[in-house]
Amino acid sequence: MGLVSVCLHAGGTLMAQREGSVYLMLFVVAMMLFVLVTVGFIMKIQERDKLQDDLGKARDNVADGVDANKLLAGELRSLKGLVVGENRIDEFNDTSALKENVKSTHLSSVLSSINQANKDLNRKPHPEFANLLDPYSQFPGIFKEYQSIRDEAIAERDTADKTFTAAIGSREETIKTLTKDLQEQRAQVAEAQQQYEDCQSSHLTSVERLKQEFEDKEEEWTEKELSSNRQLQRKDSEISTLHILVKKLQSKDRQLLTLADAHPDGKLVHVSNDLGKGWVNIGRKNHLKNGLIFRVYRPIKGGKKMFKGRVEVRQVDELSAEVRVIEEVEPLRNPIAAGDLITSPFYDQKEEPIFVFAGTKLTSQEMTEDFLRAKLSGYGVLVKGNVDINTSYLVALEDYEKTTEFKVAERLGVPILREKELMEFIGY
Repeated sequence: MGLVSVCLHAGGTLMAQREGSVYLMLFVVAMMLFVLVTVGFIMKIQERDKLQDDLGKARDNVADGVDANKLLAGELRSLKGLVVGENRIDEFNDTSALKENVKSTHLSSVLSSINQANKDLNRKPHPEFANLLDPYSQFPGIFKEYQSIRDEAIAERDTADKTFTAAIGSREETIKTLTKDLQEQRAQVAEAQQQYEDCQSSHLTSVERLKQEFEDKEEEWTEKELSSNRQLQRKDSEISTLHILVKKLQSKDRQLLTLADAHPDGKLVHVSNDLGKGWVNIGRKNHLKNGLIFRVYRPIKGGKKMFKGRVEVRQVDELSAEVRVIEEVEPLRNPIAAGDLITSPFYDQKEEPIFVFAGTKLTSQEMTEDFLRAKLSGYGVLVKGNVDINTSYLVALEDYEKTTEFKVAERLGVPILREKELMEFIGY
C-alpha cells in the first residue's frame, strides 16, 4: 500500500508536472499570438496613418496644383493683356491668332519704339522683328548710349553742384562781410541817433521860437496872397476883354483864300502861237506828269492876277515840258506869252496834293462824286475826309459853307477850290 501510494503520488506528481508544462506552453503560445496580433495591429495603424498622411499630402499637392493652374491662368491672361490689350483677351484663345497679333501689333509697337530711339541717337532704323526676343538685341547698344548720355548729364550735374557749392560758400562769405558792415552801420546809426537826440534837446527852444516866427509870417503871407488874388482877378478880366477884341479884329481882317491866291507852280519860257504850244520850266525832276492842266495868268498892279487861259502838259522832259494851249481868253489882244505864270491845284513839286470835299453834292450833272474822286486819284491827288494843316485844297460842293470842314479850312487858311474851277482842270 505504501508502495502503491508512493507510486501513485509520484505518478500524480509527474502528471501534475506534465500538465503544468502544457499550460505553460499554451500560455507562452497565447502570449506570442497576442504579441504578434498586437504588433500587427500597431503596424496596420501605422500604415493607415502613413496612408492618411500620404493622402493628405496628395490632396495638398492637388490643391497647390489647382492654385498654381489658377495663378498660371491669371498670369497667362495678364500676359495676353500686355500683348493684345485687356479689352481683347477673350478674342485670342487660340495660340496661332495670338502669335499673328503679336507679330502685327506688339512687334510693330516695339519696332516703332526702337526706331524712335535710333532716330534720337542718329542711328539707322531696324527693318523688322520676327519674334519678341529679337528686339532685345537692339537694347544693349541703345542702353549703352543712353547710359553715356546719362553719365554726361550726371557729370554736368556734379559740375553744377560744385559751382553751386562754391557759390554758396562765396555767398556765406559775402553774408558775413555784409553782416559785419551792417553791425558797423547800426553802430553808426545809433551814434547818429544819439547825436540827433542831443541836438533836438538843445535846439528845442530855437524850434519854438522859429515856429512863432513862422506863424507871424504866415499871417503876413495870407494877407499878401489875398491881395495878389484880387490883382490876378483884375488881370484875368482885362485879358478876357482883350481876347474878345482880338477875335473881333480877326473876324474883320480874315479873308477866305481861293485858287486865285495860290502861288505859281512854274512859268512859260517859250510860246509858239502859230503851233499853239509852248514850254514850261518844270519837268520830270519836279514830279510833273502828262495830262495835267494849268491856269495861265500874268501878275498886274495891286497884287491881282490876269487870267489868260489854260495849257495842258503833253510831253515831259527832265527839266522842262511841252504844253498845248487849250484855251486863250484874248488870243489877239493879250495872247499867252513867255514869262506868264502857271498854277494847278493838282500839282505840287514837294508832296502829293491833298483834297477834302465839303458839301452835300455836286451841282454838275455830268459826273458823280465817286467818278470825280477816281479822276482826281488818276492825277495823283489824295482825297481825305477831314481838313488838317496838310490839306492842299477844300473842294466846295453845294452848301459847303454849312459844313465843319469849311469852318476848319477857314480857320487854318486852307484855299477853297470851287467846283467850276475844278472842272476846268479835269477837262469838263
